[in-house]
Amino acid sequence: MVGGGIAGLAAAHRATELARERGVAVELTLLEARDRLGGTIETERVDGFVVEAGPDSFLSEKPAGLALCRRLGLEERLVRTDDRFRQVWVWHRGRLHPLPDGFQLLAPTRLAPFLASSLFSWPGKARMALDLVLPRGGGGDESLGAFVRRRLGREALERVAQPLVAGIYTADPDELSLAATMPRFLEVERAHRSIILGLWHASRRAPQPGTSGARWSLFVTFARGMSELVEALAGRLPAGAARLLRYVDPSLCTLLGEITYASSATVSLGYGRADVRHALDGFGFVVPRGEGKALLACTFSSVKYPGRAPEGAVLLRGFLGGALGGAVLDEDDGALVARVRAELAQALGITAEPRLVRVRRHPASMPQYAIGHPARIDTIDRRLASVPGLALAGSAYRGVGIADCVASGESAAERVLGAS
Repeated sequence: MVGGGIAGLAAAHRATELARERGVAVELTLLEARDRLGGTIETERVDGFVVEAGPDSFLSEKPAGLALCRRLGLEERLVRTDDRFRQVWVWHRGRLHPLPDGFQLLAPTRLAPFLASSLFSWPGKARMALDLVLPRGGGGDESLGAFVRRRLGREALERVAQPLVAGIYTADPDELSLAATMPRFLEVERAHRSIILGLWHASRRAPQPGTSGARWSLFVTFARGMSELVEALAGRLPAGAARLLRYVDPSLCTLLGEITYASSATVSLGYGRADVRHALDGFGFVVPRGEGKALLACTFSSVKYPGRAPEGAVLLRGFLGGALGGAVLDEDDGALVARVRAELAQALGITAEPRLVRVRRHPASMPQYAIGHPARIDTIDRRLASVPGLALAGSAYRGVGIADCVASGESAAERVLGAS
């Protein structure tokens, strides 16, 4: 197995499980270029702070992640987001605006908070309301940007969809395949025609306490950070390893080379609580591209999850780079820290020196699911079928989340061992 990220570790673990269940001997070799396992998952515990370099949680509603934790005996180690502080803000025109209660990623589901919101203009609100009467689209793969403009208008895209999607995929929404990333919204349009009505009906069927922003209560992490999962397992096939395949199947190598990747960085800053004027009564804020800031988003890590900062301190984590902001990553670490500190001074009123500073870079780490991605992956699957004993796993194929990568790795192991 090539690659010691979460998908490769999940594949290796599943292979050993299957071998044990069948009573067969399997010789397993896991190859990793770096001197540690985990890929983008890396947790540092220092001076009472728990600092995540990469992913800080996984989506609990996708079964593969929780199922793996149960099999590893880690379920009791899981902690959930603090639901007392579910608010998410959007930086617009120099200040933070609350995302209206009931706004589910792309569209509102509650009328009063939406109408009262300072985030959207009245023409923007009226344009979003047109979704209630617009006809269905013509079908076929469509960019997320085109979909949101068509259904909900420019303000919905620029002020909410783009910054929220940037936090998930670090992508340009006009290049991002809706079918590959958020097929739920295509299904909602087919079933209900209106996105607003479809999401409203879904929220009525499965009510949840507080639906502001992303569905944060569905995210979980570990008491001592995401590295607990890596430590309990013993990768993903990285993009660079694709060159190994040119001697196996040149056309497969070409197809894999068509998947592009974006780079990102995180800047984590620890402060004394008294140094932060903002109430920090939420999970963080996102920054639309049009605001001209380096930050894509900032997570209030010590609010989102317990135990992330020592008593009397807070931990904040800024995100930079991505497909639309990659140029900032040409700057050195000191310049990145200075940019983040300046922007946090504007947003949160922080002028004090941080107690802790950590910068982590992730070059070419986030696959970009461009239009046509589902068809490309189907073609890759057909090519793989002609190469016995070979399987691919990782974030480049059918989902970028931790649970997606676990499922990808386990499926690859089952294919190689003939269990699928």
